[in-house]
Amino acid sequence: MSKVQVPVLYYYDEPGGLLYLEDFGDVTLAQACRESPPGTVERLYRQAIDQLVQLHLQASHPSTVPCMAFTRSFDVPLYMWEFDHFWEYGIVARQGQPMCSEGYVPVREEFQKMAEWLAAQPQVFSHRDYHSRNLMVDGERLGVIDFQDALMGPVTYDLASLLRDSYIALDQSLIDCLIARYVEGMRQKLSLPQQTAMLLHDPTAFRRLFDFTSIQRNLKAAGRFVYIDRVKGNPSFLASIPQTLNNVRSNLNQYPQLHRLLTHLSPYIPEWQ
Repeated sequence: MSKVQVPVLYYYDEPGGLLYLEDFGDVTLAQACRESPPGTVERLYRQAIDQLVQLHLQASHPSTVPCMAFTRSFDVPLYMWEFDHFWEYGIVARQGQPMCSEGYVPVREEFQKMAEWLAAQPQVFSHRDYHSRNLMVDGERLGVIDFQDALMGPVTYDLASLLRDSYIALDQSLIDCLIARYVEGMRQKLSLPQQTAMLLHDPTAFRRLFDFTSIQRNLKAAGRFVYIDRVKGNPSFLASIPQTLNNVRSNLNQYPQLHRLLTHLSPYIPEWQ
């Protein structure tokens, strides 16, 4: 493979520091993990977590440099647009027929409740696509690309993007360790907003938010993969749909309050049969 000049946005150490562009090569974290032993995979993911902590701590406060990310955030309308995107492509287009009203109404009610709950959670600067194909491995360095969709989002959104990836299935024990590492790193910052600090000191609440943001993000991704195939003519992402939807089902199974959503979605998702 020829070397690709990849522009990477990489933060200085001081809060509010400027960004610079640098070539980080053409080896993604996903590629590096496929060719590495478990110990190396764990090291790379620890590095990705540490970098995410720095991103969230340093970039969550507006600087003197204008940034579009601070002018938009995950709110109820955006969450509902993404849920509807999944419904339109992940269900209707994929199955070739609409959901019946007996299924659509309760599903949308559950989506609405989840959107309202997620929108009320603490927010940080969110890359929005922080996953194994947007992290570049260059020797001992880890670079980040594709910041164009960044906004203010739930503190767990990027974490869920990384650990509930559509392209790499991590062991649950490793996911648990990496979540703990993220929380520990974030808690070292003494001046966090009160709501964020309280969440980081409540393991049950933090894990619930992680799982719920994973559900929302994975549903949106599954719909997006079908959209890219049907509208953009690129079927390469379709192979990632089963893992993405199985991530969703695993999380839905854990919470009794989400079983209504699981019940009414299941007839329309072949992977859940």
